[in-house]
Amino acid sequence: MIDVRAAIAFLAVAVSATAFQGKPIDVTRKIPRFEDFPIPAAPISKGTPATPQFNTPGQRRYRTMIRQATAKGPNFAGRYTVAEWGCGTGCEQIAVVDTQSGHVYDGPAGISPKGALYLGPNVEEDKTGIFYSPNSSLFIVVGCPNYKKCGSYYYHWNGTQFKLLRQIPMKPLYGSDEFQFSQIEDVKCAPDGNVQILYSDGTDTRY
Repeated sequence: MIDVRAAIAFLAVAVSATAFQGKPIDVTRKIPRFEDFPIPAAPISKGTPATPQFNTPGQRRYRTMIRQATAKGPNFAGRYTVAEWGCGTGCEQIAVVDTQSGHVYDGPAGISPKGALYLGPNVEEDKTGIFYSPNSSLFIVVGCPNYKKCGSYYYHWNGTQFKLLRQIPMKPLYGSDEFQFSQIEDVKCAPDGNVQILYSDGTDTRY
């Protein structure tokens, strides 16, 4: 049999819990929603954001991207700004800035520059991404933290760090550490004249 690239599967239903910072908080078995974690009644921070105060060499390495994002104002959990920048194909890194104090925090995948969120080469098709709201302290990552254990990760931001609420595994994305090539089970000529390749994982591709 011939090894070829596997089509990327959708979200699996099995559930496990793995924390990247601290022990997971098992507050509920339902999938967390933004409205489940509203920010306090205080209004969303407005005005001139504080100047970012970098705490680590990794944060200072990306100071330009962090400063540019902070200057646009808060976009997460009331008074915080999530700064995002690329680290390769399908790769994102982030920092969180308190726009009132200027304190800079690392993302849920770890300390910069090593903490990476891999979203795969087909973000729209695989529905991967980083999701957050200015009116909620919930932070969602659909991808592979540090290229491992791909899935949907639901974090609660407590003002200083991310606490993992729930993880829903998904099939490894192409390019992640756990990705493996599937084998061809059969090749057929489809009614429309295209060639249909059937893989061992149940997926198919048409050419």
